[in-house]
Amino acid sequence: MQTVKYEFRREENHAQIFNGNRASTDAMGVIVNWADPDKGRSREVHMDKDSLVIASLTFDDGDTDAEIDLVSRCNKVHIMCIEKSRS
Repeated sequence: MQTVKYEFRREENHAQIFNGNRASTDAMGVIVNWADPDKGRSREVHMDKDSLVIASLTFDDGDTDAEIDLVSRCNKVHIMCIEKSRS
């Protein structure tokens, strides 16, 4: 299992203009939809503010699509996911 702590924020050039949602609304949507117990994916949210979400995401070592899927979901709603730590 891998656990990666991420910081999620709106891409700067899309701040406040993308879809009317707060960055945290879109980030939480990404996190909730990414986390899938059937794939061995889980989440723990540490901070949820209007413009910032910090969460630890856990996934199986064999889940080679986990991070690609996360980045793809973030890109669709112009959210940056910045890796802060990995264990």
